[in-house]
Amino acid sequence: MNRLQHWHIDIPLFYALLALTGISLLVVYSASAEDLTTLIKHILRLIMGFGILFLIAQIRPDDLRRLAPILFGIGVLLLIAVLGVGIVSKGARRWLGVGGLSFQPSEIMKLALPLMLAWYFARVPLPPNLRQLALASLITLVPVALIAKQPDLGTAILVFGSGFAMLFLAGMYWRILAALAALAAVAVPYAWTHLHGYQQKRILTLLDPAPIHSAPAITPCKA
Repeated sequence: MNRLQHWHIDIPLFYALLALTGISLLVVYSASAEDLTTLIKHILRLIMGFGILFLIAQIRPDDLRRLAPILFGIGVLLLIAVLGVGIVSKGARRWLGVGGLSFQPSEIMKLALPLMLAWYFARVPLPPNLRQLALASLITLVPVALIAKQPDLGTAILVFGSGFAMLFLAGMYWRILAALAALAAVAVPYAWTHLHGYQQKRILTLLDPAPIHSAPAITPCKA
């Protein structure tokens, strides 16, 4: 435990991650029909992820704050690059290839956007006024729009959620929150018509994971 603290690791969070890791191993092993090759690939990704976790934990908060605008800018440029020269897979352009490796720049935004908004709100009086909220909303919507364009609805929603959480924690007034909620409700039918078929199916499955399908009636056999 002391060693974890020496490495600047939050102990409860670390054990929670280990628990999720164990669950993910069971799920991947089961979902892959007990394929050891798939499981080993998943383990290698987990090892890489934990390695990156330990490396990032060694960066001081002051350094993270200074790096936030740079990381955000690089993330936006990479998202723009994806739309132009990204790798197309299954009808979506989400990946960039470097050497023999490929990665999703949208994953960077899951960290870069909250860091960028924290950097911005640390420089303005709180709670923010309408002009400051508008600029923060623009910072949020730029990467969200680029990710949705790929298209990657799931990641776009996650990135938007992280940005919206930062706006809320910064002290967004309830009347503004209510106005945004009303605006989102009005925009839902328009947004629905612009979703791809598989995106609509995912949302419907989330709302109703086990739809009841009509089945032909069974006629009892007569002796």
